Amino acid sequence: MIREELHGALEAAEEEISTTRDDVELVGVLEQAPADGGTLQAERAAVQVRQPEDVLSAIHAKGSDLTSARSVKIPGKSMAFLPVSRLNRSGQITAMELADILSRIDRRLQALGISEHAAGIAAGKPDAIRNLRRAIEKDGRQGMSTATLNALAPVLRTTPVWLFAGVGREDLDATVGNKPSSLAPVEEIVSVDQRSVRVLYGGFVEAGSFREISEFTDVDPEEIYLPPNKDHPRVQQVAFDVKGDSMNDLKPRPILPGDRVIALDYEGLGGRVALHTGMIVVVQQSLEGGHLVERSIKQLEVYEDRYEFHPRSSVKRYKPIIVKHDMEADDGRGVRILAWARNVLNSL
Repeated sequence: MIREELHGALEAAEEEISTTRDDVELVGVLEQAPADGGTLQAERAAVQVRQPEDVLSAIHAKGSDLTSARSVKIPGKSMAFLPVSRLNRSGQITAMELADILSRIDRRLQALGISEHAAGIAAGKPDAIRNLRRAIEKDGRQGMSTATLNALAPVLRTTPVWLFAGVGREDLDATVGNKPSSLAPVEEIVSVDQRSVRVLYGGFVEAGSFREISEFTDVDPEEIYLPPNKDHPRVQQVAFDVKGDSMNDLKPRPILPGDRVIALDYEGLGGRVALHTGMIVVVQQSLEGGHLVERSIKQLEVYEDRYEFHPRSSVKRYKPIIVKHDMEADDGRGVRILAWARNVLNSL
């Protein structure tokens, strides 16, 4: 029964691919880890269409779960599944339509007017394309690694996604709108162990800085994979980069400029965690009907008739946000808790 359902889902997804937008970007190849701890096998590869939508809004729908390779639908974003036969731990493609990959490579070589040997040298893989031809002539068992596709794609002025699956934008030098599409980030094919889950990137947080909502909705995505939260493994994690010093005096550990806060989507908790004094949260204030937005990290204090969101700073200019329990401020501001901060990361 499960095999039949999976087969039907794959067939339906393949029909959707032909109607997918041109700016598809590969988020990652999600692998399923067998219970016996043996070689990982990718039953499907997830290809996500990125749309200009606030990442927090994209995950607030019932039934959404991005922590599992078995459930990767993101509300507000299109998702298609491409069948992949096998992908081992090293990222080796061993039994798929290699001829199609070679055809796309040849197409880009012809478009650019370069030889396969020159392309291979430029990619640091001088024999890669020749070896692919030989593999196809034999029986296709040797395959090609995703690392090779990642290396060849920039040389061929395309994306690894297009080489891998024929999906998305082929020519990075083509103009999209008023900007050369080559300015857009090129996603790599990323194989991921199920012991890690994808963390959504929510942009920056900065107290006292109201900005146009577009600065939060037009956030470039990042590939972030971390272990699931041990207490709430099925709740979506969101990463925020910290600007400013509004929490530099938090005890026992300050949150400093340049830190990356890993938080749990608050709505995704579904009421399982009650608001309580001492919580560190990402809170959003909005003005002018939501056109101006401030996102900041605060420590919550709960009182009988109100919530107070306090900065913990050595700088006295930061003020708390005080609202009634209905989260409506007296001056017309909208206040909303976006996420519950659980970890802080920083690079030396």
